[in-house]
Amino acid sequence: MPLITVLMPVRNGTSTLGAALRSTLAALPRDAEIALMDDGSTEDVPGVLDALGSARVHYHRTEQSHGPGAATRALMDRTDSEYVFRMDQDDISFPGRFTLQLRQLRGTDLIVGPAVTFTTRPVRLRPELPLPITAEAMPLHLLVHNPLCHPTMGARRSTLERIGGWRAVRAEDYDLWLRALTAGLRLTRGGVPVLGYRRHGGQVSAEPTYARTALSEPALRQAYTDFVRARFDVEPVWLDRLWGTSADADGDACPGDGPAGGGLDVLRALVDARAARLGPVQRLVLSRTTRLLAGR
Repeated sequence: MPLITVLMPVRNGTSTLGAALRSTLAALPRDAEIALMDDGSTEDVPGVLDALGSARVHYHRTEQSHGPGAATRALMDRTDSEYVFRMDQDDISFPGRFTLQLRQLRGTDLIVGPAVTFTTRPVRLRPELPLPITAEAMPLHLLVHNPLCHPTMGARRSTLERIGGWRAVRAEDYDLWLRALTAGLRLTRGGVPVLGYRRHGGQVSAEPTYARTALSEPALRQAYTDFVRARFDVEPVWLDRLWGTSADADGDACPGDGPAGGGLDVLRALVDARAARLGPVQRLVLSRTTRLLAGR
């Protein structure tokens, strides 16, 4: 049983897959592996693996695509490591990522990290604010938005099994975070960038209808409702207003247009009251998430 398995669902994307695998292998400690699920690709994913020639990458395939949530869950079921990390086929793991995040997991249940967003045509870099998000502040961020980079995630396998792992929903990361916090787990973002997050037109989250479709799924709406009830003991009367959305310029979910009110005044008051209990650094980081409520 290895210490770490990195789960990587893949559908096509062979032009970036090799770089993602090489960077992840270079960052892995010795007792670690990559489990890759070829989720019904029509491109030559095995050819990329053959060229890589690493015995630490284990290939699995489904002939029909079931989406990244189902593919990640299937990989988790087929592996047995103590720790589970997540990686995407088009991103770059930074050196030392896994050693750092294993150390960070001593004080939390799930860890994510900041990323440096980049494009290659043209070349542009946009680092996230290199400040942590504490477990105490995290619920306030997730009330408003999902500011976390999924392929930076790590956790003990037993932690993920406790909440049922990933589900076959489009926003499988947000769904996972919400269910983790509903269960009382500690979700933390570290302060050191661990990944280069590639932006390109082929991403699922770049599709014009992605956010609206993802946020309209009953399973995600129920996960959000359960989270609000469990962590704040109120009803999310603002949900339809908050999630009456398409997507912003970065492909992220953001509050939709429409008449003022709709429960957002309740949400603002709740966030403001809880934010007052945080220290100045955490209030600063939170302000970057809650700016999505400005003017709504």
